Amino acid sequence: MALRPLHHRHQQSDSMHRVSWILSCILPLVGFLALAVVLFRPLPALAVDWETSASISLSEEFNDNVNDTANAKSDLITSLKPTLKLDYAGNRTTASVAYAGSLRQYAFGNRQNEFLNTLEAKASLEAIENLLLAKVSDSNKMVFTDATLGAATEADSTSNQVNQNNLKVGLGLQPASWERTPVSLDVDYMKTTYWDGTGIDKNGQQIVLDVLHSATQLLDIGGDAKVYRQEAADTNLTRISATGVVRFTYAEDCYLYSRVGVMRSVIQGESHEIQPIWSAGLAHVFGRTSLTIDSQAGYIDNPSTIQDTYRTTITANLQRTFERSILTLNAGYVDYSGNDTLQSKQLTVGLKELYSLTPRLNFVLSGSYITNTTSIQTLDRIYGASELHYELPSDYSLSLWFRHKVSNSTTNNANTYHANMVGIGLQKTF
Repeated sequence: MALRPLHHRHQQSDSMHRVSWILSCILPLVGFLALAVVLFRPLPALAVDWETSASISLSEEFNDNVNDTANAKSDLITSLKPTLKLDYAGNRTTASVAYAGSLRQYAFGNRQNEFLNTLEAKASLEAIENLLLAKVSDSNKMVFTDATLGAATEADSTSNQVNQNNLKVGLGLQPASWERTPVSLDVDYMKTTYWDGTGIDKNGQQIVLDVLHSATQLLDIGGDAKVYRQEAADTNLTRISATGVVRFTYAEDCYLYSRVGVMRSVIQGESHEIQPIWSAGLAHVFGRTSLTIDSQAGYIDNPSTIQDTYRTTITANLQRTFERSILTLNAGYVDYSGNDTLQSKQLTVGLKELYSLTPRLNFVLSGSYITNTTSIQTLDRIYGASELHYELPSDYSLSLWFRHKVSNSTTNNANTYHANMVGIGLQKTF
């Protein structure tokens, strides 16, 4: 179900070329939607649950720096954004699709027209009841070519991003074991593809054994063992890991969890290294306030590296619900390292306020500060955004927004710039 981005050059004076460009972008989307409806439509005799939702939006945005460069060029962007969500649960099958497209046309020609796709899809079939499960999943999105920059936002240009597609196909043995101790053995094939050739494609296979035991109604203990093999750019990589897990629920919506272990990496059958891996944290709710703290360590995919990147994180999120508003504060620290990754330390702080002015009119204010420090440079990024969202009759909604971004590098003038975006959009929900 991999979706490939389409890029076309547009000449304003050539109306026929414009029509063919739009059709070449929309027709694949129409075909995808039609195929999804045919493949996942419920069968009366088998269907248990079936839900669908969709929307279409049209927006106009002025951006005074569409390429995020020191040599700023402005443009007027017309965007058509369809979304589709499907959820199906049958007697022995499940499927879900969440798709969002973005067809962008740049009126002044200061950036190439784009058709971007975001997809999260998965399906499973119980081939042998209570024993064998066949699974497939696909994820498609835009990511930074350098994973140490973190997650991209709506204020970021795609000039330093690449389309990443992750396909996973597997079989899982899930025998009807002891009622309180589920056991699973999964064998998976994975493929990561970067469509425009900017990133490094990777093929992987893994075997995972997972055991979880419910010691009490409040305490779960278990562990897993994994063998993973990856091939990328004529380089073979094998990783073997084992972890133990504990989860303790001490009150409603309040729990502690910890998964801790070690991973041994073997590169080209010669180079060896051992790294700790973990995922631990807590979630606590007291009245209208919720707090989550999370820490993780492990390897993540990096489009610009062969051996991926080792990432250590600690994040905190505090949310307070008031009578007419929700306030969210967050902070995080990330350390990136690896054999082919320039070590980078990232600090992030942010806030978001959602305020209901009226039952139909909401106001959103958000801001964040991100700083990345390496041996080469320090890169600071500041994001700010405000939005008014008004619910119209007949499932229509109207949005007005302003976004601001500042990037400042201590050594690279190309990474020192600012950008402003102001726009209006109309959406119809089905």
